[in-house]
Amino acid sequence: MNSQGSRLSTDVIAILRTRAVTLILSVLVSVVTARYLGADGKGLIAALMAVPGVAVALCELGVRQSASHYLARRILPLPEVLGALSLLALATSSLGVLATLIYLEWGPSQRFTQLQVALACSTIPLSVAVSYVSGIFLGLLQIARFNAAAWFPSVASAAIILLLVGFLGVGPTGVLWAKVVAGILMLAYALTTLPLVAALRLTLSWRAPARIVRLGIVYAVALFALTLNYSISVILLTQLSTFREVGIFSLGNSIATLVWVVPGAIGPLVFAHSASATRHSQQPEHLSALTRITLAASAACGLGLALVSPKIVPLVYGASFSASSLVVLMLMPGAVCFAAFKLLNVNLAGQGKPWLTLVAILPALALNVVLGCVLVPLSGSVGAAQATSISYVVGAGAMVMIYCRSSGQSPREALICTTADVKLLCRALSGMLGRAMGQAT
Repeated sequence: MNSQGSRLSTDVIAILRTRAVTLILSVLVSVVTARYLGADGKGLIAALMAVPGVAVALCELGVRQSASHYLARRILPLPEVLGALSLLALATSSLGVLATLIYLEWGPSQRFTQLQVALACSTIPLSVAVSYVSGIFLGLLQIARFNAAAWFPSVASAAIILLLVGFLGVGPTGVLWAKVVAGILMLAYALTTLPLVAALRLTLSWRAPARIVRLGIVYAVALFALTLNYSISVILLTQLSTFREVGIFSLGNSIATLVWVVPGAIGPLVFAHSASATRHSQQPEHLSALTRITLAASAACGLGLALVSPKIVPLVYGASFSASSLVVLMLMPGAVCFAAFKLLNVNLAGQGKPWLTLVAILPALALNVVLGCVLVPLSGSVGAAQATSISYVVGAGAMVMIYCRSSGQSPREALICTTADVKLLCRALSGMLGRAMGQAT
């Protein structure tokens, strides 16, 4: 295997280890919040955080992807990028907090306390800042630090939720406090691990922000549409149904989207290695193989979750969440298909073509809204799951066609795992095992 493929395989194993830790912690937190807060409390958290999540996606302005692109291609120096991100973080997060505050305080659903609203808004600047810093780590291919940006807040948040919700019984507000404190700790860690020389030579100018935003705005619109497509069902349920239905859907959605764990872990690596490639007309074979192997793993995971969820959900989360197993089954076909969307999307984004995402996701988003408005009043959380799943299938189908036309590959070449892919995976694992044993001796 060539050095580029070897480095990629090493990065993949490292980031999968990190994602395994965050997955275990997220499941633990999900069980604790479900048991101690119930469907209503879990629904309140999901409803409250839906709008800040969309606001963060818009406030990011695609800066993480854009900064990664410019750093990986060595178009802009690191001090200039740091200065640009500092200015953008202050401006965008302020606007995001203001917009979210207006919606939560004076929107059509005023069912939150002022403290809950304040804590939810506080997560916006923290999330934006951490996202910007992780973009720097990704652009510099500092995967260890990029991994820390994933596991560090998960560990901190899980510990605080166990303390406040599990032991002290603070309730939904305890979950919000955990998100804020974990964000502060992660930001402090990120700032202390930035390259010291670059931090001392931080350069403030308008040239770099303009260039980053010019490319990033397309990433931002694409990411905003993706995030809104994820969140629109929760928003519609909040307005047209009850917190209990929001909680049922939220849990089912969190289980169904476990099929995205591996694509979500691999995606940033595909983006970074694609962005740093010298030629974009052809995707390197090791990236194509990684994409196909990941999709096969996601499909197998989806089948397993669909089979066990009717028994596991009520056993682990309680009888009050039994209806979530039906949500899982409704969502699963779309979630598996959308795993392909996520991987193909990050590859095109790494090549500097984020506008192609919009061509695929905007029709899916519009379909999700229309179907949601019809099905949510009729069937609640199950109707929301049906609308979301259909939109995922439509979006994934459009993305496959767009990607194949852009790359020159057939759908089979882009998506179906081959014997050669399995052999490549075995060689990578064998090489890493050999290096690990060599280090041990």
